[in-house]
Amino acid sequence: MPSAVILTALPVEYLAVRAHLSNLQEEVHPQGTIYERGQFTVDRRNWEIGIVEIGAGNPGAAVEAERAIAYFNPEILLFVGVAGGIKDVALGDVVASTKVYGYESGKAEQTFKPRPEIGLSAYNLEQRARAEVRKATWLERLPSPVPEPRPRAFVAPIAAGEKVIASTESEVFQFLRSNYGDAIAVEMEGLGFLEAARANQRVSAMVIRGISDLIDNKNSVDKAGYQEIAARHASAFAFAMLANLKLSDESMLGNESKTPSREMTQQNQDHAKGWQTVVQGGTAYVGEIHIHGGAEQPSISLELPQSAQEMSSDSASPKDLFKNKKNRQVNLFPASGGWILDILNP
Repeated sequence: MPSAVILTALPVEYLAVRAHLSNLQEEVHPQGTIYERGQFTVDRRNWEIGIVEIGAGNPGAAVEAERAIAYFNPEILLFVGVAGGIKDVALGDVVASTKVYGYESGKAEQTFKPRPEIGLSAYNLEQRARAEVRKATWLERLPSPVPEPRPRAFVAPIAAGEKVIASTESEVFQFLRSNYGDAIAVEMEGLGFLEAARANQRVSAMVIRGISDLIDNKNSVDKAGYQEIAARHASAFAFAMLANLKLSDESMLGNESKTPSREMTQQNQDHAKGWQTVVQGGTAYVGEIHIHGGAEQPSISLELPQSAQEMSSDSASPKDLFKNKKNRQVNLFPASGGWILDILNP
């Protein structure tokens, strides 16, 4: 079953995401973070979805994203919530990030010179988001009737910092317009979230935001319920993306080969030779497999030792010696471009 984790900052965002899930069960991380795990079913396919509310801010988003990745081991990581609109958007519109600018970073001289940090969304998710924008069928996931004018969706840059911007006359807003002219929304968690995802390359990540205010008159539009509206719209778009992600194509899940546990399975016939990608500790090791001897050749299930996490192309040969469940002896040798797994059947 494919899996995803969705992070949110606010209760209203969490509830909007939760409404799309069934069979929810609470789980508590050893460090105290409380998750709910549920299912999202579409066209006879089931997604396992973990959700969590983490509060505002980029530092907390980075910590909680890293923790959730380690706990759930997901293919997909999304941050779904609300944002302020900078330009070109209306209340209730949705923005899926191509990238997130960290606008707080820079050098303070007589004038502040920005040196932005940038978090990039996964290419496969960006392409999926563009397809959903073209089709507009994500609107069918909204409660009836669909509001008029109909909300639009954009795939565009977002800015993220540690400030709540409440006026278009503020220095921070003017700074954003002057230095980040292609950003159309601003929020407070996306950069930290994407930085954590970048450190875990097996995960595809994206930020999806509903526009809950246009900076000015924030309090009045919040009272009018636009946080709830924007959160519902962002959630509808996120689940439309998951519904249409091509699960049969491993490249769409951001992995070359995914290992949920410390075990790899390779199907081979006698004297078979092939390539196997071994993923451990976030690093992929590609090796050539040679199998020798034995009349019958059931599937090989290799159990990797702890030291497999420490392999490098500079390691001495042979790097390691271990046995699989069938007591086959396996030698691991570094080679040009990868590793050779030499398997001797008993």
